[in-house]
Order: sequence, then structure tokens, then C-alpha cells
Amino acid sequence: MNNNNQNNSQDFIFGLDIGTRTVIGVVGYQQDKKFIIVAIEQQEHQSRAMMDGQIHDIDKVVITVQEVRRKLEEKIGFKLKKVGIAAAGRVLHTVQVHTEQFVDRDTVIELSHIHALELQGISTAYERLKNQSYVSDSDYFCVGYSVIRYYLNQYMISNLEGHKGNHIAMDMIATFLPQTVIDSLYTVIQKTGLEIVHLTLEPIAAIEIVIPKEIQLLNLALVDIGAGTSDIAISKEGSIIAYGMIPVAGDEITEQILHTYLTDFETAEKIKLTLAKKSQTSFKDVLGLSHKITKDELIKIIEPVVDQITLKIANKILELNGGKTPNAVFCVGGGSQITGLAQGIAKHLNLPPERVAIRGLEIANKRIQVLSTITGPEMITPLGICMTSISQSGNSFIDVLLNGQTVSLFNTNSITVIDVAAYQGFDHTNLLGRKGKDLEFTVNGQVKKIKGEVGQAAEIVLNGKVVSLHHPIHAGDQLVIKPACHGKDARISIAEWMNMEHLTIDEYIVKINGQRVSLNTYVQSGDEILLHKNNKENNKENKLKNEDLGFYIIVNDTPLYLPKKSTNYIFVEIFNYIDIDLSNPKGEIVLLLNDKQAAYTDKIHHGDNVKIYWK
Repeated sequence: MNNNNQNNSQDFIFGLDIGTRTVIGVVGYQQDKKFIIVAIEQQEHQSRAMMDGQIHDIDKVVITVQEVRRKLEEKIGFKLKKVGIAAAGRVLHTVQVHTEQFVDRDTVIELSHIHALELQGISTAYERLKNQSYVSDSDYFCVGYSVIRYYLNQYMISNLEGHKGNHIAMDMIATFLPQTVIDSLYTVIQKTGLEIVHLTLEPIAAIEIVIPKEIQLLNLALVDIGAGTSDIAISKEGSIIAYGMIPVAGDEITEQILHTYLTDFETAEKIKLTLAKKSQTSFKDVLGLSHKITKDELIKIIEPVVDQITLKIANKILELNGGKTPNAVFCVGGGSQITGLAQGIAKHLNLPPERVAIRGLEIANKRIQVLSTITGPEMITPLGICMTSISQSGNSFIDVLLNGQTVSLFNTNSITVIDVAAYQGFDHTNLLGRKGKDLEFTVNGQVKKIKGEVGQAAEIVLNGKVVSLHHPIHAGDQLVIKPACHGKDARISIAEWMNMEHLTIDEYIVKINGQRVSLNTYVQSGDEILLHKNNKENNKENKLKNEDLGFYIIVNDTPLYLPKKSTNYIFVEIFNYIDIDLSNPKGEIVLLLNDKQAAYTDKIHHGDNVKIYWK
């Protein structure tokens, strides 16, 4: 490394892929629109320090990372201080949930209903994951979700928007990154004396290299086939919507060779790796016997296992993608080079063979200049880490203000309002303004309906502008979510209804469900009301009404019936019949009697006009 490069060491990018078996380090720099690789180093762990992508022995992983760093520093001639890393796709937790909501009958389903259902699904998945965790205070970041299917009135449907119904539901897959995984990665890097400038997810890093920008809007699957696991990511409209993992990969093929030819694991692994390079290979089994096999013979031996692996990969892709076949599949990782693997995935997905491609660094030769002979699929992730470190440096987590409180979120570069709301546990029932219940009853056999109050939907304001739940979020954004106001249920008394219908109260006798009632009685749904004209011929009813029914006053523009009693009513007794609580003051009480200021002891008479309110 010359002195010019050494003096400009701040311009160099160091990407580190901490894998289950190996640690790969890449150093390079951006020149115009091309990333120039200047050094690559690969080192295997000395023991099982990691399992399935998760760190089990921090100190042993630190030793391997330090060795990779040392060798890279020897090659480039200066100290490395900052690094970009990635969390493995296989450490993600995927939760499938079914969520449902009842809406008013014959409601036209709008996007707001669907968004509320999605928020309910993410929140349900998050709570289920926390309840399953052995660590009570463990935290998780939602890094993607995908709706598998919708339901309307119990029937499956492809899209809810615009339909009418009273019951909506969905099946959803949500994926979460555990905080503990992030913590262990940070601990390893800090122990090596390095500073993390960028943290991403391995599938995001791989997509940066493998999938050209011009096709990222398509529905695509990325399969990273390693030794013990195959990690799968589904992308759509430029974002990763679902992640998954199956615990089968290259090791299953190694074990098939091992059992067939009685070799140790290391020998079987070497036989597998020569499959793509040589037409035949020689080896000795554990008994010391020599063997020579051709490539065709080996393909026949491993063919059943390859078929099982590809079937499981295809089924997982379909599960994550809502039962649909993606437009194309891209395979990366060392295990993707196994003969017949890409063809098997294509067969089980009913895709043309050319739609399932194995990708190495050659796919990005316009963006990357390789100064190394290592260009296989295993280099995709470490190079992707470098590339995302350039485009997203310093943004592993973003801070957003939600209702005045700081929320820190893992940056997937596709964060929306719904992610912030779900992470903070915003109640999905406070998104839509629920309409109050209608009141239905009959009057002399005719059906009457009083409509419930219309609710007001939540208001979502981002940096001063009203937005939807799916609006993108960026670092430093100020978000305010004002909960919905639910409408009150319809409520009306006999007197209020008669006044609304312009009926003279004194002219009628009222019965509800066969029983004579006070005109202050509130109507219930299903009530059967009978109004009898109180004519002059019905002296008995007149007498009852005059002697037993008291009199009416007007309170806040609404008729109020006061039952007959032996003494005069005074003003304070009105509070026994209205919904104003003097023990819970909401300001200064105003009392008016016939438009004049009143005292609590003033006498009340038939027809008085009363006003009572807080100011």
C-alpha cells in the first residue's frame, strides 16, 4: 500500500461478515461510481464459537475477528478503526398471526381499515414474541412484514379495498430482530477495538449487490445457502417484506457423501467442493481404502438430498410470499454452487430455469472492481456490507419523535409510520373513529332509527403535514398521532324523541313494552312504544296524567320531565336528572333560570327554561 492511500485511510471502507464457520473481511474505497476492492481476508473459527449465525462464545469470535483484521492491516499498511457489519438472516424471528376486526354493517372497506388491521397484526405478533421469550425485558425490532391473505365476512379475498362487509381479517407474517443479537455483535466489535459505523441485515446487504436497482420493484426471492441453514428474503416494491430460514443446506449433502463412502466430514466436504470444478475426484475412506468417482456418479448420489433441500426452499418461498411464485429467485452463498440446486428450485416453483440464477460478484462488475481471485457467491454478503456502509453510513438506528418522545428504531431503509406506531404499542383501536351504535325501536308498529354519533379518525401529522400510516419515516422526523374520537351510542328519551318529532307532549300517554312509563324514560334498542292520544273522552287517563305525571321544564334546550312530588322543586334537584357532576368541576358552573342568574334554592315551575354549563 503506497503512502497516498495510507494518508487517505479515512476514505477506506471495512466490511466484516461474521459467519457461522468463517469471518470474511473486505477493505476498499469508492472511486466515482465504482467500489475498488484492495484487500480480502477469510478465516475459519477455531471451534464452534457460533451456531446458526448467532454468537455463542464471544471471546473465541473476537480472536477470529482480530486475526482477520491483523492480516488485512498487513496488506493495506495502516490500522483499521471503523467497520460495517451485518446480522444474519437466520437469527431473525418470524411470527405468523391471524387478526380480525368487526366493522359497521355494509361499511365500504377503505385503506384506513386495512392499515389498522395491519397495525393490529404487527402488535399481536410483537406481544406473542415477547411472551414466548425467556428474557422478560427482551426487545425486538420489526424489520419486515407481509400479508399472506385477506378475508371478508369469513371468505378469502385478494384485496379488501372497496368491498362492503362487517368483518375483515388477514393472515400476516412479521419478522423481528432480537436486541440480544445486536448486543452480542456490538460486544465482539468493541472488544476488538473497532467502532461500528454501520449495522445492516445480511439479506439487505446481499440485495445491494445481487439485485439491480431497475428490477428491485419486482417480487423477488433471495436465497442465501450456507452450511447449516438456507436464509430466504422476499422483496417487493423496493423493500424486503418477509424473511425466513430453513435448517437445511450444504451440510446435508456433505453428510450424504459421508454415509455413502464412509469418509470423515472434512473429506466429504472436499469431495462436495470439487464437484463443480472437476470431472472426477480421488479420496480415501476411514478404512484407508482408495476411491475414484466421477462427477456424474456423485450427482446421482446427492440428487435425492438436493431434491429435498430445493423442495423445502421452494415451499418456504411460497409461504413467505403468500402462496405466490415470485418473478425470479437469486441464489448466493457457498452452498448455492451445488450442482442441480438452482434447477431444483425452479422445478418446485414452476419457474423457467433461467428465472433462478446463482449470483457471484460478476453481477456487479459495473459497480465493483475486484483486485482478488475470490469472486464466488460467498463474497456477496461482505461486499454488500461495504456497499450499504457507503450509502447508509451512521444510520444503523434512527431516532424519531413520536408525540414528543424519542423512539429509536433499527434502520431497514423502509420504515413507515406503522412501524413507529407498532414499536411504541399504539392501540390499533385508536386509529379509526368508531361510529356509535344505532338505536332501533318501534312506535305504534313503525320502525324508527336514531343514528349513533359519527367517529373521527386518528390524525397522523408528520413534520406538520397530514400523512397515512404507510408514509416513509426518516431520521429526525417529528410524528404526532392524535387518537381517534369514537362516536357516542345513540341515546334518547321519550320526551326528546317526541320533541324531535314535533309532538305535543301533553297530548299523549306512552307505554313501552306494555308498561306505562315516565316521559323521561330512555329508549332501548328493540323497545315497542305505544302512543295513545289523550283525548277529552278519556277522563280517567287525563286524571292519571294530571295527578301522577308531574310537569316539564326545558334544560339546555331539551325537555325534562319532573315527577310529581308533595313539595316544590328547587334548582339543585335538577342535577338528579341531568348528566353534570358537581363533584368533578370542569371550570366555573353557570346557572340560569329563565335567562336570569339562579341560586341552588330557587323554586322550579312548569315550563321554566333552565341553562346549566361550565365555563
